[in-house]
Formats: sequence, C-alpha cells, structure tokens
Amino acid sequence: MIFELLGQVESAEKMGVSRPTFANIYESARRKVAQAFVQGKSIVFEGGKVYFDSEWYSCNNCGCWFNHPEKEEEVTACALCGSAEIDQYKENTQLIDFVRGCSGNVYTLAEMYLGGKLTDSGISCAQHEHHHGEGHTCGH
Repeated sequence: MIFELLGQVESAEKMGVSRPTFANIYESARRKVAQAFVQGKSIVFEGGKVYFDSEWYSCNNCGCWFNHPEKEEEVTACALCGSAEIDQYKENTQLIDFVRGCSGNVYTLAEMYLGGKLTDSGISCAQHEHHHGEGHTCGH
C-alpha cells in the first residue's frame, strides 16, 4: 500500500480481502514493525513457499540480496554497494538456508548456525491448526 501509493480500497482489492479486513491487517503489521524498531524485536515471516514477480540477485561483494522489479532493464550492479559481482537467484539452487524453530539473539543464532549447532526443526507456524494473534507462542 505505502510503497505503491495505493489507497485502502485498491490495496484490499489487490489482496482479495474486504477493506475492513485490509485495514486490520495493515494496522497489525504497522504496529509490529514499529515495535520491532523501537524495542529491537525481530520480524519473522513464516508460511509456505514464496513466489516473487521479479528476479532476485545476490552480491558477492557485500552479501546483499535485492530484487529488480524493472524487468525491461538489465541488472548490472548491486543495488546497495554498486559492485558488478552479482549472481541471479535460480529456484533450483540452494543459496538460502532456512532454519525453522529457533528464536533469540540474531548474533548468537548466527554463531550457532556457523558452528553447526543450529539445525532446521522442520516445524513452522503454517503447519499448526490455529491462527496467531498478539502474544503468539508456539514453542518454536
């Protein structure tokens, strides 16, 4: 809605939900993002397989991941550092590891992962039979 400069009615139509439902989703997301910024909490995106309508690239210089929605323009450099050392993401390559079932300090988790002490539990919230609201606790 914000980055495409759409109103609530257009955004709701694009998502296939009613305007009041969109308003509730938007308000919840806005609060979570604000809370993450102010209180340093993490933002976690969970669910099934994600599909993008634009190509994704990784930079071999700075490690940045970026997409390129302007399909008619060729990508020649990293969107962050400007390096030409970039690779296009291909769905059949394993460039991203997913580790479900962990929580905590991101630096501690990264150290555990790099040390081989953190593994994917295979469990995600999308596999549960209930909906999560504020104060969600799944135990993973």
